Amino acid sequence: MFVVAWGGNQFTPLLTMYRAERGYSELAVNTLLFAYVVGLIPSLLLAHRMAARWGTRGPLVLAVPLSALGSILVAAGSHNPVLMFTGRMSTGVALGIGMVVGGLALDRGQNR
Repeated sequence: MFVVAWGGNQFTPLLTMYRAERGYSELAVNTLLFAYVVGLIPSLLLAHRMAARWGTRGPLVLAVPLSALGSILVAAGSHNPVLMFTGRMSTGVALGIGMVVGGLALDRGQNR
């Protein structure tokens, strides 16, 4: 869960740096921020179904490498907005899974 949460939050403080030091326009920076939402919303809607079908462990195990992949793509693509967009989408998907399925796992654990 730490890896998933870190991947979702590490990028936002860097937005100012991308604009100031990399020369990205405000539109480009906001589009990169929006990429996170593009990944987050579908995963929030589908993660519960994944957990119902495969249990909570499977989707949570999937979220960790998705978040790590997203972080790698963001780091490797610091000069390539397409890689950064893809990385942000990946971290959005991972965080959506982590929030929904992690919350279900905690809820199920407390109701035993």
